[in-house]
Amino acid sequence: MNDSDPSLQLLATRKELKEKLLSLLNEKKGLKFGLTQKLRMKKETEDGVIYREPYFKSKSKTITHPDMINDLIREAEEEILNKIGDWISEGSNWVIDLILDHYLNIINYTPLRGSSYIKLRKELQNSMLGLINPKNLDDNECFRWCRNIKLNPQKVHPERITLKDKESIKKLDYSGVTFPVQYRRLQ
Repeated sequence: MNDSDPSLQLLATRKELKEKLLSLLNEKKGLKFGLTQKLRMKKETEDGVIYREPYFKSKSKTITHPDMINDLIREAEEEILNKIGDWISEGSNWVIDLILDHYLNIINYTPLRGSSYIKLRKELQNSMLGLINPKNLDDNECFRWCRNIKLNPQKVHPERITLKDKESIKKLDYSGVTFPVQYRRLQ
């Protein structure tokens, strides 16, 4: 959109980036992204003009809610502009000749969420650590079982779900909670 000013290029594509990220977030429960600009830099020397084509990348940003998109895009843009500024200000006499490419990099990401029973690694199975991993083999309600174990501790085989556990869990109110419980970062 703008072939010579990185800040104008970033500003001109912000709306399009937001729409694309929002669309991808609606397909997935969360995503990570990064922005990259590839520039052609030039420097005048006694021997003539030298060209370089460096990439300026933002760190990856994690989005789990649509309200995060604007701030994270601006944060990524600022990182890129700071890196360009640092590169130019090193007294090297480099100037921006042309913006060659502008990338939106999407990174595979699966947000944390609860699920059914997964066996712990050997080093975590030591009962001295205090970890209890309920064996809920036929549901995705590990959060409910963990809370029940906390409220009704058992000395022997606390990972086993007993008939007593199944009765006591009926007394807990989980209306409005969907399982598996999903992690969502609050603003």
